[in-house]
Amino acid sequence: SNFPTANPYDAIKASGKDVFITKLNAAGNSLSYSTFLGGSSNDYGYGIAVDGNGCAYVTGYTASSNFPTVNAYDSSKSSTDAFVTKFTAAGNVLSYSTYLGGAALSMAMELRLTARDVLM
Repeated sequence: SNFPTANPYDAIKASGKDVFITKLNAAGNSLSYSTFLGGSSNDYGYGIAVDGNGCAYVTGYTASSNFPTVNAYDSSKSSTDAFVTKFTAAGNVLSYSTYLGGAALSMAMELRLTARDVLM
């Protein structure tokens, strides 16, 4: 694909649908970073928030059994699971990434940051 990536965590789109996360500079004329996030099946991103340090938090849902997990609360997919992923401010490293879900379909459509927590 010719989707633009810059300083990516993952520069190559996997099969199926992948999430993308892109940060533009303040003028909007250059990519600070742009990256894919996903596994071998369909992955959907629905919510994103940025903390005071510039770290991006992304949530959605995935059918991928190999969705990237790092410092995970749950590192194995049950069904179609929700996920929450935190990128460092540079956008090229995952601070954490985890599945969230049970035996039935689990989806996250938005998230909010508080001073101490990530709420989905």
